[in-house]
Amino acid sequence: MPAVHISLDILQYILLPLLLTPPYLFLYLSVSTRSTIHPANHSHAMLTYPFDHTIFPASPSPLAPPCRTCSFPKPARSKHCSICRACIQKADHHCVWINNCVGRNNYLYFLGLMLSVSILLAYGAWLGYRILHVQIGLAYRSTPPAPSPDSWSRNLSWRRYAARFADIIAVHPFTAAPALLAGLSFPLAAGLSLYHVYLIWAGMTTNESGKWADLREDIAEGRVWRARLEELGADFPGLDAQPLAEGGGRGRGDRLADPRELGGGHHGGGGPQAEGAEEGEKATQ
Repeated sequence: MPAVHISLDILQYILLPLLLTPPYLFLYLSVSTRSTIHPANHSHAMLTYPFDHTIFPASPSPLAPPCRTCSFPKPARSKHCSICRACIQKADHHCVWINNCVGRNNYLYFLGLMLSVSILLAYGAWLGYRILHVQIGLAYRSTPPAPSPDSWSRNLSWRRYAARFADIIAVHPFTAAPALLAGLSFPLAAGLSLYHVYLIWAGMTTNESGKWADLREDIAEGRVWRARLEELGADFPGLDAQPLAEGGGRGRGDRLADPRELGGGHHGGGGPQAEGAEEGEKATQ
């Protein structure tokens, strides 16, 4: 085990506690904060987000029956988690690493956890590299000795540089192994962090991105199609805009028509057949 303290300056002793503390803090907050919906907060959850009548139909309705486990209507943007055994408000996903659902109340803590872990992994990989770099200089001192342990690599080819690093990794595995693990794990944590930054920019959750992806597939396959309510009125007299008015609507009276809601058939000769359409909109289930 190398004398690590020889390779560290005062800045590293300041950075280490500053970078180690946030991941543990955000981990505790992510685990201890829950976004479950229960009878006491259900009425408030129903009013928090409007139903878009596309991936979240108004509940209760034939397209969005009450939750069979929790026995109450599902609020918009919620999802029942079979692991947590509860409906989660603004459900993003169930994270196995924190053994908790990521939802409305702990999403920012989870994002802080991912960002702080990404920074810590990058710093750990860099710090391990710097320690090994100095250790190689101490092990391969030139005659006369180099001005500093950090100057040994100036005149080396990349091949000799890699060979010396391989040698020092074999000599100091307890320093090299954490650095390599941090370096290999950093892209995973950074990629997940960037994906959630994108979701924030797009205004949706992981659960909702999956629903939209399923909906795009259904539209491409002709199971769901877009139409205006006034155009559908001639073929389906019982259809009106009242559900859209209650939930905020889509602004211009147009919506994604679901054949189960309309009673089958097709619109204007261009819609899907009833038997194909009855498979329904997977994204609303």
